[in-house]
Formats: sequence, C-alpha cells, structure tokens
Amino acid sequence: MLAAKDGSEAVITIERDAPQLIIMDIMMPGLDGLSVLRKLKKSEVTRNIPVIVTTANVGAMAATRRECENSGAAGFLPKPFSPGQLLEEVRRLAPVEPPQNTAS
Repeated sequence: MLAAKDGSEAVITIERDAPQLIIMDIMMPGLDGLSVLRKLKKSEVTRNIPVIVTTANVGAMAATRRECENSGAAGFLPKPFSPGQLLEEVRRLAPVEPPQNTAS
C-alpha cells in the first residue's frame, strides 16, 4: 500500500511505483483529486491504472461524479461507503488470480 500527504506527492508516488489500483479522495491539500486524476490519465506511464475516486461533497455529487468519469475515473464511491462496497469496486477493477497449484 502506498500513501501520499497531498496531490503533488500522489502524482510522484504513482509515477514512481505504478500501483495496480488507485483509491483517492477528491479533497486533497495542494493539487486536488480531480487534477491528479487528469494528470495521471495524460501520462503514458499511469493512464491505464484504474482510479476509484471518493468524495463526501454531497452538494455537487452528480456533477462531481460526471466530471470524474469524464476525466477517466474507473469507479466513484460517495462517502460514507461500506467496506463491502469498496471491496466490490477493488475486486471489479483489480481482480486477483487464484494461486496456481503447482503440486502434482
């Protein structure tokens, strides 16, 4: 698991470590989540990494969701969400192959 203290650090960390999946909030210090998402989707290195965006901004939920999806988000979870909802999105976007049994 990787973490970043703000949007700028998130971009650097993601470009350096290329995770399988990104979960980030829209509200971040410095560079906000939507700006980070747009930067990631423009980069050859990070454009194919699925991003789940979260937000508690219920006032503009529909517009924010649309903007995130138009900017390349693969998933959108309004807060509060349950651990089950998050797990479902993670499994949908970054499925884990079952281990191969190599014993004969």
